[in-house]
Amino acid sequence: MITKLNKVTSVIMSVSIILSICIFCSCQQTATSSFNNTSVTNNNTTTESDIKLETTPVENFEYEIIDGEMSIEGYTGNDTEIVIPDVIDGINVTQIGLFAFQNTNLTSVIIPDTVTKISQSAFDNCKSLSKVYIPDSVIEIGHAAFIHCSQLKEITIADRVHRIESSAFLDCTSLEKVCVRASAPDTNEYELTELGESAFGDCTNLREITIPSGITEIHSSALNGCVNLESITLPNSLQEIGKEAFDDTKWYKNQPEGLLYLNHISVGVKGNISESNIMDGTSSILGLGNFESLSDVYIPESVEYIQPDSIGFIYQTPDMDPVTGMPSWGDYSDNITIRGKTGSVAETYAKENNLNFVAE
Repeated sequence: MITKLNKVTSVIMSVSIILSICIFCSCQQTATSSFNNTSVTNNNTTTESDIKLETTPVENFEYEIIDGEMSIEGYTGNDTEIVIPDVIDGINVTQIGLFAFQNTNLTSVIIPDTVTKISQSAFDNCKSLSKVYIPDSVIEIGHAAFIHCSQLKEITIADRVHRIESSAFLDCTSLEKVCVRASAPDTNEYELTELGESAFGDCTNLREITIPSGITEIHSSALNGCVNLESITLPNSLQEIGKEAFDDTKWYKNQPEGLLYLNHISVGVKGNISESNIMDGTSSILGLGNFESLSDVYIPESVEYIQPDSIGFIYQTPDMDPVTGMPSWGDYSDNITIRGKTGSVAETYAKENNLNFVAE
């Protein structure tokens, strides 16, 4: 049962977090935060307990015990700057519930280091929210958790979050910087492995992105609509890029027609190009259905990995497969020829997918 409580005035606090110089930096530097004029040093392990602030009174929240754990389910106060309590009735607050702060006029939020989950649409449409502290304890950021937070400029995420879910930061039009903190600050190893569909779609103020090492999947439209994004750096760990992940970005618009490359990765085709040669030195070919205009392509020996359902795959709106009961995203073309060396990755890919192969 959700307990609804009355309003109590809480402490007014200000939050200012100096983060990284570009979206998805590794946060290896020391960041200094100012809370109520109290300086706090963040050496990649700062938690809410390190910050000496008065917690917003429990009476300002709706909450519920779920499976023995405390979940914040709503906010009834008028203060726009809040510190969420870490314990209610002797039980640790471990999650921010579905739609908990949706459509509120909050401007800044500190989440305690007991919280592990920020649920679906928890801060949906908080159009005044400009600052939020997410502790290292959080391992799940749900679908549309911060969607339409149009004033949110910077965010820090601990890499214990394995996946940033679909639409998590969609339409955060002021977002400039996202910092991912590594579990081991002296290494480049990250637990974060996926960017969900439209995770940062329509973030129109993003201009540069470096995807951290460890990311293996960037799902469809993950950065679609980031119209000012002109610099994209991908890691060697990447194994999958979804449909139209980078479309409608400044980077995409600046590319000439032909094969598209990021670093040493071929990520698709721009324009109606039917024949082409993958550039020698390319290490991988990634992109769900992003090469469907090609009918003839040469793949050099430098290519060590080809994403399934990329070359020769015709994408379509998914239907349920009547045999497997799983969604079907399309099928391979009968009208494509892959050229390459005998024994190469190109030959293996062609044979596995029943595509025409010509040895050269």
